[in-house]
Amino acid sequence: MRRFARTLGMALACLALLGMASAVLAESKFKNIKALKGKSDDEIKKAMSEWNKSLGVKCLGCHKNLKTPDLDDHPAKEATRAMVKLTDEANAAIPGDVKITCWGCHRGNLKVGKVDDNVPVEKGKEEVSKKMKEMTVSLGQKFSAELKGGSITCGTCHHGAAKIPAKP
Repeated sequence: MRRFARTLGMALACLALLGMASAVLAESKFKNIKALKGKSDDEIKKAMSEWNKSLGVKCLGCHKNLKTPDLDDHPAKEATRAMVKLTDEANAAIPGDVKITCWGCHRGNLKVGKVDDNVPVEKGKEEVSKKMKEMTVSLGQKFSAELKGGSITCGTCHHGAAKIPAKP
């Protein structure tokens, strides 16, 4: 019985060490991590994979050279960092489990299309509305060149629905 307990203890210790190894923070493995500091290697890879799908791009959409992905030699990197910050701030303000993702606005396209704003603010949603309006003002200031004179409205993301449709 004692031998079994010792063997079980060693096995559990090994599993714990393996779990710790997989939770290595990205900044200790990758150079120049800014927007995703504190995330694990797996979380970084998952985020980049989601960006690829949501924006309809490949790795070279943000990295000029895959041999030196840490260089800040691509303008898309700064745009991505700004968008990560904005969505994190918006998600912190939105109550519940619904979260903003790249897909919500981009829908597989690099450029966000303009959609008419036809979604009324429901009663009781004033705080969320205020935060979303702050985000659109901030987005409009930072990305007006990307919008080519267009504007960001509720309809840009909501597409006529009170809730943002999920990724298909």
